[in-house]
Amino acid sequence: MKSILAVSILFVVSLAQAASAQGASVVVKAMAPDSRGGTVQKEVTVEYGDLNIADRQDAATLLSRINKAAAAICASEIGLRSLADLTRVSRCRAKAVNEAVSVVGLP
Repeated sequence: MKSILAVSILFVVSLAQAASAQGASVVVKAMAPDSRGGTVQKEVTVEYGDLNIADRQDAATLLSRINKAAAAICASEIGLRSLADLTRVSRCRAKAVNEAVSVVGLP
């Protein structure tokens, strides 16, 4: 059992090191609300080659970068003038973050 755990840990560390060495990035994308009540496809690339995502603090840093990118994408077209606007932006952000996190493999 210990050898399986050790191999698993080495595998995760190797993946994280490979990602760092390759200038890893994830595209945060969303159908962002626009000012006319519709949506527009937007995306931002978030770099994380400088992070070891196997490390808890670095994973939190990546999650923060993803959240900031999603916030910029989803609120860029409209102001938050109403509860409906806030709801649309919140849904957009949640979906964009969840998709990016699943691509990267963060828990």
